[in-house]
Amino acid sequence: MKGKSYTKELKEEVLREVKEVGNVSLVSRRHGISKSTIFTWIKNSKDEIKVKPGRKALVEG
Repeated sequence: MKGKSYTKELKEEVLREVKEVGNVSLVSRRHGISKSTIFTWIKNSKDEIKVKPGRKALVEG
């Protein structure tokens, strides 16, 4: 069973906000999107995005 799908524009907006704010939990609550979904988007992102002091998403590829 496939989960909810999100537009490319929303994903970009959420990733931009995470990059600015640095807090996935806050952005997750604002948009009603699970933290695990956002972390997956970060992992698949081409940018390095800091999510908390001392932690950052790894860039693959």
